[in-house]
Amino acid sequence: MYSYEKIAKILHADKKTIKRVEEKMAGVLGHNSVFDKIVEENEAIIKEKIKFLKIKENSAASLYKSLINKIKDTDYKIFNLFERPVCDKKEGCEKVLNFAKELSGSPDGFFLKEEKAKELLINIPPQNVLKFLKYKNAEEMLARENLFEVFAALRFIEESSWLNNIFFKQYENLKPSDFEKRKIRVEVLSDKWRAAAENFLKKKYHNISHLKELGVIFIIPALLDVPGETLRTFSLILHYFHEIDF
Repeated sequence: MYSYEKIAKILHADKKTIKRVEEKMAGVLGHNSVFDKIVEENEAIIKEKIKFLKIKENSAASLYKSLINKIKDTDYKIFNLFERPVCDKKEGCEKVLNFAKELSGSPDGFFLKEEKAKELLINIPPQNVLKFLKYKNAEEMLARENLFEVFAALRFIEESSWLNNIFFKQYENLKPSDFEKRKIRVEVLSDKWRAAAENFLKKKYHNISHLKELGVIFIIPALLDVPGETLRTFSLILHYFHEIDF
């Protein structure tokens, strides 16, 4: 199997497309060894990891089993490090996120002002969120609810077509003066959102997401009952701190 075929297989890409990329790179660089070098490095890394995991049988099943066991082992250590947090409750989540915040250096950024965010919701009220919370209008909702929780709820209660084609169209008119410099914050959502977020959790395969424009990482308190629960939560929070900053 040629190098471009192996890379196409890894990327689930069309072989002919990858071959054309290789040919163009060869034309620019004057040689066609780039893909060979990538495949060579990948195979060396795989051998190193297989040795590290002490896998005797080089098969997909044994590799999967070893990786799951490694995840469980690391997760158990982190679970105890955080004094056994359970992230289906707000208090458990906060232990994990506070350490991630400290480790990331709690970066700041240029984010949408709260007043402007409220204005966007009042201009085009999220009808599904209003119905879910049983409010007549956005003004009444914003007087009683956490603004950041409401914005997070837009992602899993409102239709994506409404968000992208109607609500987010307002962003085209935003000005630099609508933003301010402040720290990235993490919101552990109230338990009342759990049922509404059920489809979101199934689609994302995790209970953490972020709002780049507001500089917010939000967590839906829930246990997905999969290996590595604490490890996944911690690494994703840390990832989003760096992604928003980036």
